[in-house]
Amino acid sequence: MNLEYLKKGLFGYTKSSVYQYLATLEEEFSSQLLKKEEQAQAAAQQYQEKISQLEQTLSETRKQLENQTKEQSLIAQTLMEAKRFAQNMQKEAEEKEKAYQEQWKAAMQKKEQELQTLDTQLKQIREMFGTMLHSLDEQAQSTQKQVQKLKESCPHKTITLLEQKNGEKDKRLL
Repeated sequence: MNLEYLKKGLFGYTKSSVYQYLATLEEEFSSQLLKKEEQAQAAAQQYQEKISQLEQTLSETRKQLENQTKEQSLIAQTLMEAKRFAQNMQKEAEEKEKAYQEQWKAAMQKKEQELQTLDTQLKQIREMFGTMLHSLDEQAQSTQKQVQKLKESCPHKTITLLEQKNGEKDKRLL
């Protein structure tokens, strides 16, 4: 507490300097809280955009996977028909099918890894967002406790932080 701003009167500090000091404290706390809220909103918007991007990428990857599955199914049917028509080409067709299946499995594994990576990133973003919200909640509670302490330290429970020009007290009570 900075006591140098408080003016002393006959029986302690003057009410006006105490009111002014409390008003200054309230402005400082309000501006700090507003800055934190703006930062949190900006971060939340960035995380929402990142989540949207990741979800879109995940959707595209799933579509590619479905297309590859359909293509693989079509190729398998074609190879089966080729077996019926030509015994001589059976061996060559089996080798091609085996090579394609290995490539397809490798591609599937790669896509699965990408899906797992995207899922992990999404979980991390959600955790960071939850942690950030928890931190903001703790800061708000701390500020509320400080305001409550100020209320309790006032000689009168109905003391206000600001007075109006015409001498009436502000209707906002602590």
